[in-house]
Parts: sequence; C-alpha cells; structure tokens
Amino acid sequence: MNKNPYHLGRSIATDWLIIVGFFVVLSAIFVGLAFYQFSIYRQNDRISNRMLFASSTSLLLDRAKLGSAVNYLTEREQKFKELKVSPLRFVDPSR
Repeated sequence: MNKNPYHLGRSIATDWLIIVGFFVVLSAIFVGLAFYQFSIYRQNDRISNRMLFASSTSLLLDRAKLGSAVNYLTEREQKFKELKVSPLRFVDPSR
C-alpha cells in the first residue's frame, strides 16, 4: 500500500509548486468573489440612493415623544447619581 499517494516530499520544487499553486488559486477565487460583491454593491447603491432621496423628505419629529424621552433619561441620570453617592445597604466584599 502506498502511504504517499501525492508523492509529497520527494522533490522540494514540486512541494513548493503545489503550495504556491494552491495559494494562487485560492487568491484568484477571493479576488473573483470581491469583484462579484463589489458589482452587487454598486447595483444596490444606485437603488438605495433613489430610496434615500425619496424617503428623506418625509422625516418629521414628534416633539412630545422626544421631550418625554429626554425627561425619562434625565430622571434615570438623577437616580444613578443618587445611587452613586448613597451608602450601600450591604457589606462590600472588596473592602
């Protein structure tokens, strides 16, 4: 039974040719995939620019909701500051 079916190790030049050839083929595949993805990106970029232009004019802010969100976050900030300065209810194990 032949333990080395690909004849690796018999010739240094052949081994290096296999290694370099493998990486050249792998690089060609990755370059092809990159060009494919770039072409898809360019096609979608044209579509998204039109959609962005069409939807950007209809953006309105609800000031009541924005004000309530700001109030909520301000209250949370105040509670956090209070908790930072208040003493702990339990013994701190790190001290």
